Amino acid sequence: MIPTSLSGNPRVVPLLHRIHLPRVRRWAGAALGLLLATSAPQAQAARNILFLIADDLGFDSSSLTATPAANVSLPPTPNIDALGASGVTFTHAYARPTCSATRATLLTGRHGFRTGVGVALSGAKPGLRDDEYTLPRAFAANAPDYALASFGKWHLANGANTPLTVGGWPYFAGFNAPGVASYTNWSKITNGVTATSTVYSTTDQVNEAVGFINTQTQQNKPWLAWVAFNAPHSPFHKPPVNLLAGITKYTSLSGTTAHINANQRLYFEAMMVALDTEIGRLLQSVDRSNTDIIFVGDNGTENAVIQPPFKYAAENHAKFTVFEGGVRVPLVITGPDVAYIGKNDSLVSTVDIWATIQELAGIDVDATIPAGVTVDSKSLVPLIKENVIRSGDLFDEQFNQSAAADGQTLRDERYKLIRFDSQVERFYDLQNDPYENTNLLASTLTADAAAHYKSLKRKFQNYLALPNAATTRDPFPFPVNGSNNVTPDSFSLDFSYSQLRTNAIYTLWRTPDLGDPLKWEQVGSLPVSGVASGTLGTVNATLTDPQANGGSYFYQVVPSRW
Repeated sequence: MIPTSLSGNPRVVPLLHRIHLPRVRRWAGAALGLLLATSAPQAQAARNILFLIADDLGFDSSSLTATPAANVSLPPTPNIDALGASGVTFTHAYARPTCSATRATLLTGRHGFRTGVGVALSGAKPGLRDDEYTLPRAFAANAPDYALASFGKWHLANGANTPLTVGGWPYFAGFNAPGVASYTNWSKITNGVTATSTVYSTTDQVNEAVGFINTQTQQNKPWLAWVAFNAPHSPFHKPPVNLLAGITKYTSLSGTTAHINANQRLYFEAMMVALDTEIGRLLQSVDRSNTDIIFVGDNGTENAVIQPPFKYAAENHAKFTVFEGGVRVPLVITGPDVAYIGKNDSLVSTVDIWATIQELAGIDVDATIPAGVTVDSKSLVPLIKENVIRSGDLFDEQFNQSAAADGQTLRDERYKLIRFDSQVERFYDLQNDPYENTNLLASTLTADAAAHYKSLKRKFQNYLALPNAATTRDPFPFPVNGSNNVTPDSFSLDFSYSQLRTNAIYTLWRTPDLGDPLKWEQVGSLPVSGVASGTLGTVNATLTDPQANGGSYFYQVVPSRW
């Protein structure tokens, strides 16, 4: 509670012991009121759920979401397009910049700074821990009648049996690498057993999924099939001609190494056509009257094949970056639980799919999350039930990739702030500059832009973790309650924090109006002293606003990485 104060005295917003509220409380106020006022969802007939992931498919390269423009080529994907035409297409859907980081959000409903997965798994870059409350574990605990299987790309932990031991999948058939060396000669893992496959990998993934679905249909069991295609991820190649829908532009490709190297975009598109053909075959095995289908890209398009206006000569704005070209992806949900058909402009994330899939299966997510597990996922089911726009901000991140590319980004309905680990900031007006050409911080901000910049900067506290010298991120040493001192012209706050990490600061913010998030102002800052790791007691500190001037304000201590 915020204490009542006499007129003219500063007031203190309680210091944040922990900044991540329970999941349901992270909805906008109106939505929160609705959640608190209604009863638990009623049970429904068990739906089948088909989850499709396309690898390295950004929103610029899918006809579901791309804006047609001169000199931009989009492959025909009628089966994928039909999913969009029969469901909800999210026009502002975001993934992580790389595959492993996105897959961790999908499997856990948690941001990367919680799971430690901040980039594609390789070498010393960590994968998913085996103690995560994953989607299969949620089903095993709360919807045990469902048959579960995962097909295709895993790439979340090393080891042939890690889809089971780390992910919790009772059945897995696919591979455990960033990609295959050859789409027609690759190492296939089936429940921990590895063998060479010469079946075109996209075809093999559909074969496996169709077999699984047919078996469950015969046994009258509900099912969840996670089909993680590696197409159209490199290596670029010419797919089997029978999968190219008779399109001369692609069937006539020579397929030679020299031609591929000179025309990578054409081969990328041919791989998308083959993927669409096989998705069409997969859909023929599905009872569409009782199956909800989700289709998503796992990160932005690779820089080698991304197109203008996301193709930049001087800087990569594609995969492996938190720019729009690296994180914005196509996302469609269709099926019997979809009551609204059309486009939705809400800011949504792959983190949200974890809760969405569970709710589609009839699981009461809020009631079943284990004690001590913090999740960030917000179900998209309300957005497919009616034409509503969800308010709120959108967070994305990358770490353990490179000093220049690592960072966090937060955007609202119009503006986007990027804070790179190198302590470089970028700030964009996406309404007028959707391709991030002009960094607004290079010139004087308008009053509106300045207010949003400060608002986003303060809100970064909700996603705060510190780079570790090893391979993960550590929680910030959040402050504990202290005492305040008030004079006619100043305000100071004494507080303490656990000595944990260096290279961070606390900042003091004030506002005359808690109802307007754009009126907060930063009025003081203090570097945090600490050690490289471990907890060694507490440190006392003081933050001061030297220009309170007898006004009536609310104050808050906000931790910041820099």
